[in-house]
Amino acid sequence: MIHRLIQQLFGDTYEFVCVESPSEAMMELMHTTPDAILLDQHLDMSLGTELLEGIRNHKVLFHVKDTPVVMLTSDRSAEVYEESLWLGTVAYVTKPVDYDTLADALASALAGG
Repeated sequence: MIHRLIQQLFGDTYEFVCVESPSEAMMELMHTTPDAILLDQHLDMSLGTELLEGIRNHKVLFHVKDTPVVMLTSDRSAEVYEESLWLGTVAYVTKPVDYDTLADALASALAGG
């Protein structure tokens, strides 16, 4: 899974909390305030853009409304790219993942976009 690769590549630099589902992500975000969110577009039974819209509009998650989001995806369509930008992603990284590109995107997100 991608979270193992990300943990391996960036575990010494960043602390990660990985979740397996959109509902688990929402529950985790109710109890934490991350510095950034790395979100995959293709989730089980949902899309990353749908989850991001839910995060941005959820009344209880007001504390993460402006958290920078890096979208990770194999989808290269202009529609998904534009939707993710409209929802406030600070970077859009396509798969296969280039380590340097992802590292730059995460660093930019953590520096404030």
